Amino acid sequence: MASWGFVIIAAQDKNSGVGQTILDGANFLTAANGNSPSIFFHKLNVSQVGSFGHSQGATGAVNALIKSAGMIKTVLAIELPGQQFCANPLNCTDTSHLTQGSIFLVDGSLRHSDFAAYAAGISHPTAIYRRVLQRRARGRHQSERYADRPNAL
Repeated sequence: MASWGFVIIAAQDKNSGVGQTILDGANFLTAANGNSPSIFFHKLNVSQVGSFGHSQGATGAVNALIKSAGMIKTVLAIELPGQQFCANPLNCTDTSHLTQGSIFLVDGSLRHSDFAAYAAGISHPTAIYRRVLQRRARGRHQSERYADRPNAL
């Protein structure tokens, strides 16, 4: 991202899911843009702030958007963690609190055939496999429709 002209601040804490560190970084850069001794003085477009992250960082990026009062305009969230990892609600995100901005969600960890099981709340690989076998036994699995593709789940 930096090679494309974006200024990057990376969260290094163990609670980046809260989003405060990401928001603090955005506030720091916004202040630096208006501070004459700063190397960023009048060099940043602080009206177009975005955040992105992976896993817990993705949750933090969304939470920073929610907390930013409009400063953060858009988020790229890569592989948000499953809800089963939300034992601490502070490290999760509740999109019902979104009032502005846009989010682009990216996830590629599951095959299309696994997504139905994941969406049904079955996320452990063993449980997914068990569910696939159950569907096959009932003749309700998509592989029945693709007899010419034996490896399709």
